[in-house]
Amino acid sequence: MKKIILFLFPLFIYAQPDCMMTLYTLESTTDGVTTTTITTYTWDGLTSSFTTNDNSSSGYITYNTNGDVVEQFTDYGGGSTIQVNNQYNSYNQLTQAIYNSGGISESIYNYTWDGLTSSWTVLNNPLSGYTTYNTNGDIVENFIDYGGPTSTQIYQYDSDNRLIQTAVTYSDDWMPGWVTNYTWDGLTANFVTSGGMTYSGYQIMNVNDYIVELYSNTGTTESTSTYEYNCNTSTLLDLNKSKTLLFTINLIGQETVQKGFNIEIYDDGSVEKKYVIK
Repeated sequence: MKKIILFLFPLFIYAQPDCMMTLYTLESTTDGVTTTTITTYTWDGLTSSFTTNDNSSSGYITYNTNGDVVEQFTDYGGGSTIQVNNQYNSYNQLTQAIYNSGGISESIYNYTWDGLTSSWTVLNNPLSGYTTYNTNGDIVENFIDYGGPTSTQIYQYDSDNRLIQTAVTYSDDWMPGWVTNYTWDGLTANFVTSGGMTYSGYQIMNVNDYIVELYSNTGTTESTSTYEYNCNTSTLLDLNKSKTLLFTINLIGQETVQKGFNIEIYDDGSVEKKYVIK
């Protein structure tokens, strides 16, 4: 017989199906001086408004029901703003992104898809490239042509689809390349970067593949980022995910099949309260 005591009362309300970031904290130390920036997110439907504790920036992000960004606006103060608008096709693939910097300049990225590869160009700009994904939706190759010099970034994953290496190379000795190797211990990945850039650190994921902590040390600067969310589902906006009932408990935490006020617990972590009359 299963008993749930500690979590019984907080779960009397319906579990929210959306997984949304509510707090992001960045602590950085350089030359012995530490600064902390806290970004707080408040949600209204599919729109997240955010602001920093030092008033260095504020804005909003609006998502579609697939969890993709359709609009993002950031105000850095002093009249400096950036607005991004994204468009998607019927397969939920990005087809256009428009970047507007305070009405001063605008860049339009157009994307064309061939299977799992997205080729892109920038209107009135020599910049172009492509990104190739695997069947899990993870990037395996990213190529950028800067109008002469190019860069190629290759990603490798293990059998559990965990990132184990990122390697960047540049053409014509334009810049030195670098390699980052990841070693996993449970939900923690320690990483070391060598070559053109040298740093190390770790990242900690939760059981739903959300990053909850990221630490890096470049030798001159240490930074730690922490992330908080308001739910435990496995995607950003898990509105349509199917779920399976694990078991039903009564008000005192005992598993039951009897009628009355019951609480149903599902395999995606959601909880529903129901009054069974039959």
